[in-house]
Amino acid sequence: MVTKRMELWNKYHRKRLRERLLPFLGKKWITDSGLSFTEDVLHACLDAYRREEKSVDPKKYMEKLLSIADNLSEKVKKAGGTENAAKESIKYFISHNNIPSQRHTYNLIDILDTIDDEENRNANCLGKTTLFACLAEMVDHNLFSKLRKVSTPSHTFIRIKEANGDRDIETTAPYSEMEGNSTGIGVEYDIKMCIADILYSFADTNIYEEEILNKILNRFPNHESSLYKKAWIALWRKGNISEAEKYINEALKILPECPYSLELKGDIENRKDSKERAREYYRKALSSMYTVLDNEGDFKIKLLKKRLKVSEELGDEEDAVYCKANLLAFEGKYDEAMSLLGNLTNPSREDIKLFILFNLV
Repeated sequence: MVTKRMELWNKYHRKRLRERLLPFLGKKWITDSGLSFTEDVLHACLDAYRREEKSVDPKKYMEKLLSIADNLSEKVKKAGGTENAAKESIKYFISHNNIPSQRHTYNLIDILDTIDDEENRNANCLGKTTLFACLAEMVDHNLFSKLRKVSTPSHTFIRIKEANGDRDIETTAPYSEMEGNSTGIGVEYDIKMCIADILYSFADTNIYEEEILNKILNRFPNHESSLYKKAWIALWRKGNISEAEKYINEALKILPECPYSLELKGDIENRKDSKERAREYYRKALSSMYTVLDNEGDFKIKLLKKRLKVSEELGDEEDAVYCKANLLAFEGKYDEAMSLLGNLTNPSREDIKLFILFNLV
């Protein structure tokens, strides 16, 4: 029943909603005590839908979440009512409700629209992470208070902060593989940073792109992806090198090994005619843990071509040979690549040999 959970929800906020779940279009949807995480998420999703001129009734989706939370709460109660029981119940729901990972489905509304459709259920890592956090807030607020969002380039998952050791929840993995000891990889944020990511997901194709980015950074000034995008716009659309440098430096403070930010920093240095510094940032981007672990070669090839061009401009024949050998390796011309590598005799370039050998394995 929705009613019981709704009563608990209102009690939790102490004051009733000023305008309880009225249709969002053209109206403010806030609580007297401020938005909860779940309400804030839906607000962001509805805002994105409004920008696409889609009419959505928030009451339908809030009630859907409340209904799911009620059912999970009953299971938690039967399992002893503990925080661990809440965590396991939510994990089980996320994994066994057959919500497969799909790249572009990050909007909670899309997920709730398909959650009862056995053939078309879908979500990506951000969508499933957000759903996990919303259900945690509604089922066990103590569990929710321990959640952190972890971001790496192109991936999002949850970290649970605990005194006896942090745990990572990979929401796109099968149930038996979802939880493990924290690897510590990525940037750890408050779970509310999911809201910034939801808004950011609409920035690439939305005509209000900069408006969205400014809105995100006004509320979440440390949102790395928005800082990167602002730097990209400043450099490639406005030609404002100083503004681009300001934003990309902030982004690199947050995620120093982000290969996309390192690449853009290299582009900025190149535009400043600082060839050596540009090449160093391209090198850092190539050797970033995220680039090395990425199985797709397109980004590496682009970086290698940029590095090759700079090395040729600098007259560094040995580094140019390294780049050419790697490019040949990506084309599957391994014998030619190894032949070129035979020319790299400088001991200081052992790291270069190891890099290409790693890629040839």
